[in-house]
Amino acid sequence: MSLEFKKLARASYAFRRREALHTFGTVVLVLLASAKVSSSVAIAATLAKRPINEAVRKLAQALRNIGLLKTLGLARELESLKKSEGYFDVHLRDADLRHEHALLIATSLRQLTVAEAGCIRSFSLSYNGEIGDIGISAIVRGLPPSLSELGLVECGIGDVAGENLLAWAEKTSKLLLLCIEGNQFSEDLRKRFISLSNQSKNINLVI
Repeated sequence: MSLEFKKLARASYAFRRREALHTFGTVVLVLLASAKVSSSVAIAATLAKRPINEAVRKLAQALRNIGLLKTLGLARELESLKKSEGYFDVHLRDADLRHEHALLIATSLRQLTVAEAGCIRSFSLSYNGEIGDIGISAIVRGLPPSLSELGLVECGIGDVAGENLLAWAEKTSKLLLLCIEGNQFSEDLRKRFISLSNQSKNINLVI
């Protein structure tokens, strides 16, 4: 074998080796990039499934379906929450809500998981006098026991929904404020609400 041929063979081997290493490096980079993208997608999917995000999605859809000025405004407010937020409030005071609207909100509340419902800190439908017993009874069945504030002032509530509300309040664990003045409770039911407030170390009652 001539010296020139040996040099050519060595050069060819070195070239093939460099090409193989280059190809290997490219494959590694592609795999790393793919893994990074997959990781980012997985993280994004995890964040999208956080309880607060799911709760916002379900409630905002119901609020948009109702289509009133204040429900649409609250839907936009909820959807603009920062990702770092851990809880939110549902306040629809004096929003022209009727019992059929309350039924839609109640349905969305019942669709929430325990973790999702736990993201609601304060809930108020005060000054919506057309909701009445039918609407409030449905709402109460969907309220999370972890709620800290509830406002149902002047909502046209009588003893039918009042009994449901009292039963819910007796089972709550974190309720600090219950505002239910301006409704049509009997004197007996009013006394039972006051008794609950007196027995509880946490509930501040306005009736």
